[in-house]
Amino acid sequence: LKVLDLDSCSMRSEGLAAFARNLTPAAAPALEELRLEGNALSGEEGWVELGGSLARGAMPRLKVLDLDSCSMRSEGLAAFARNLTPAAAPALEELRLEGNALSGEEGWVELGGSLARGAMPRLKVLDLD
Repeated sequence: LKVLDLDSCSMRSEGLAAFARNLTPAAAPALEELRLEGNALSGEEGWVELGGSLARGAMPRLKVLDLDSCSMRSEGLAAFARNLTPAAAPALEELRLEGNALSGEEGWVELGGSLARGAMPRLKVLDLD
């Protein structure tokens, strides 16, 4: 499996948490694109688990993570970014965050910190449009 497109599938934060909690490096070794655009993922639980799964080495070949219009708030971005380690998402080239309510400072501080620590070392596109 190279592309998992879960756009607008009515997923909630609890569903994302359950999905991410079960991701291991062996579960999706060839996954290159994960698309979650258009889901109502406003709670922090799902973002904590998604960041944690990347930190555990899940989806080691992931190149595109599409989180556009997911109802993410600054607290969710912070929860996601806080878990990212230097080894997290080693192949990620594109992180899409447009259309989310990221007006608070906390998420940006955590994302900047994780990038400074070496997370997502191949990131080329950070879409905030």
